[in-house]
Amino acid sequence: MLAADRASLLKTSGIITVMGAGRGKNKRLQNFSDGGGHEFREGRNVLYFRHGYERQLESELAALRDRFVVTDSLDELRPGDRVLCRFSMLPFSELLQEEVESRGARLVHDNAAHAYLADMRRWYEDLRGLTPETWFAPEDVVGDGPFFVKGVTNSNKADWASCFADDREDLARVLAATASDSLLSQQPVCIRQFVPLKTYGANSETGAPITEEFRCFIVAGEVVSKGYYWSEQLSQLAKQGVVPDPESIPEDFLQKIVARVGDQAEYYVADVARTAAGEWLVVELNDATSSGLAGNEPAALYSRVASLLA
Repeated sequence: MLAADRASLLKTSGIITVMGAGRGKNKRLQNFSDGGGHEFREGRNVLYFRHGYERQLESELAALRDRFVVTDSLDELRPGDRVLCRFSMLPFSELLQEEVESRGARLVHDNAAHAYLADMRRWYEDLRGLTPETWFAPEDVVGDGPFFVKGVTNSNKADWASCFADDREDLARVLAATASDSLLSQQPVCIRQFVPLKTYGANSETGAPITEEFRCFIVAGEVVSKGYYWSEQLSQLAKQGVVPDPESIPEDFLQKIVARVGDQAEYYVADVARTAAGEWLVVELNDATSSGLAGNEPAALYSRVASLLA
């Protein structure tokens, strides 16, 4: 595909960003070459996000602009730039990487890492034993339930009854609901053993359990920030005297996750939770470039992210 065609495709897909001033200096700079013998000893940290997500990013933009060049055009990239995406890897992550690299810049979280994180079938074996048992075809399911059903990338926890099955008979109902969902029906199915988690109650609107679950951001093998996953429930939990503490997550458990993922991904989130029995498990991995902050404070998070990019 010609460069002009790639750029046109990316433009028409709605991938666009807003220009801002970036002051972040990288502590782990590498040298870069444009292929023509020109070496660039320093590159900028650039944040590239998708048009239409301004409202979702409203709480992040001030922190981002303090630490990144936030740009609305791929043509603003310079050789040596380190480009971090925000809600812009989909739908054309491979084409986006080609466009970035054609300008002498690089994605710090590339298409291969995105593909690994966006498909549970790719990372499940790496985390086997740390995450609930999972089957990728109904005929392979073992046991009588209960089960949680999702796509390889997305789930529908906002409609708990459509993804939770009490037993094998109920599983048929949930699989039918998944097949009729406009998003999940486009993804291969995942059937997971449902492991009861430590729970504070249930969401009054969705019926989903409000659990002791945390979102951990991991950059270059370091856990840089942790926040309570159900952050919108914090004020209600406080009235019950409940204050979920991210520091309660065992460090050795987090290091097992980091070690198993290894160099498959540079920038990702691990959603982890305490079970009703008091153990810890990985709920799932996600691409950090398209994940909500879930209680993580933007300034602290992006300060660490910018310092570790290399």
